[in-house]
Amino acid sequence: MKPSRAVFGTQFRLLRDFIADSLYNLQYGYFSKQAPVGFLNPPIDFSTLPSRAAYFAEVQRRYTALQVAWLTPTEIFSPHFGASIARYLTTQHLSNNNNFKASSTSTNTGNENAHPPLIIYELGGGTGTLARDILNWLKQYAPKVHATCQYTCIEISPTLAELQYTRVVVEQGGVHEHQFQVVRGDAAEIETWEKETIDRRENVLSYRMEGEPCFVVAMEVLDNLPHDKVIYSTEKTSAGNTFSSSTRDEGNGGRWLEASVAENVVAVDGGVGTSRRHGIGSSAIFLPTGALRLFDTLHKVRPNHRLLAADFDFLPETVIQGENAPLVATTIDGVTKDYGSYLVQPGVADIFFPSDFELLARLYDQRCKTQSRSGVERGVEGGGGGARYMKSKDFFEKWAEVDVNKKRRKTRCRDGYDPLLEDYSNTAFLVS
Repeated sequence: MKPSRAVFGTQFRLLRDFIADSLYNLQYGYFSKQAPVGFLNPPIDFSTLPSRAAYFAEVQRRYTALQVAWLTPTEIFSPHFGASIARYLTTQHLSNNNNFKASSTSTNTGNENAHPPLIIYELGGGTGTLARDILNWLKQYAPKVHATCQYTCIEISPTLAELQYTRVVVEQGGVHEHQFQVVRGDAAEIETWEKETIDRRENVLSYRMEGEPCFVVAMEVLDNLPHDKVIYSTEKTSAGNTFSSSTRDEGNGGRWLEASVAENVVAVDGGVGTSRRHGIGSSAIFLPTGALRLFDTLHKVRPNHRLLAADFDFLPETVIQGENAPLVATTIDGVTKDYGSYLVQPGVADIFFPSDFELLARLYDQRCKTQSRSGVERGVEGGGGGARYMKSKDFFEKWAEVDVNKKRRKTRCRDGYDPLLEDYSNTAFLVS
């Protein structure tokens, strides 16, 4: 189904609304039409690759063979990427068990000393590879944690939601059937989490309240969240620098509202800070209002969550003007096709933004404090808040698996090149 002409009509639309429609519309959105992300079967055996050049050649060969738009780090480094995440989550989970009273966290086993369940929410679970790899690692290396683990993928795309359940439950012979579920919906919508709570109560897993500690995992989700485009003005008001709310033609027959005075834009503007804007003048800046909305929701519905998000902190060769401007691209036959505007036909291309992790950490903590002031209760674990960021290399140096026989990481090529650490150098983690 093609989008209606109203998509490119004369109506004013905020950029965040256009992006959400382009990527997630259930009829024609980029992530709804098909699964643009592929998965590798079999996975790459890095120990057989002689060199860095051989690694890149193998990745290109897989792209060509699969005929997919993208292969994410989760897919390329499977199962080792997921194993690293599993090691991190399990270590953090077990190290915090002593912070809770057994009477309020024990499962229905009747054992007062039982560990509370490891509760994981994965936002935008892609092809299900990460969930599968995490649960497989838990079953092999932490079977007691796996036995009570509760893993939920929250997925807006019906195509990907079905694929996730198939790959995690059906293709694994049902070994994760009592640990895994998929909930359809937008993770930034409170209604989606209310549905998740109802579904979980009906599940065979033990019931738990929304206030229990949990982890929220978001791999390459932040880059596809809606943004607002803002034009800052040099005119002064009593409130300081202001931003324009004018309109302009951007081609394709559309007129687009460039800035919003909505509360969430103002909130992000406050997070940017005057030092960041000094010297910008009338330049455009793309602000992560979609991420702010997600943070608000997470702090409201799961106040004792801990966030683990990874994404691109820099995108090369961006032709669209403005700070934090997006790349608009798709991949055809293994070759990337870039677009010079985000106003392409909805559903045709991916629209993804670099993540300013310093800003996101500040916004995350800001929203955490806001929810605390509004009366949202938090447990002794202190879920939310305390956000920090690190380069992906630093994260994987600590948490990636090491081959105990060869005494090296399982993603290392024979010449010493380790793409898990050295490829995708423009990515980082946000941790709370």
